[in-house]
Amino acid sequence: SNTSLLQHSSVTLTED
Repeated sequence: SNTSLLQHSSVTLTED
């Protein structure tokens, strides 16, 4: 669960 959340944040940050 934690890993999924962290990955999601990373993707959003990179996209931005």
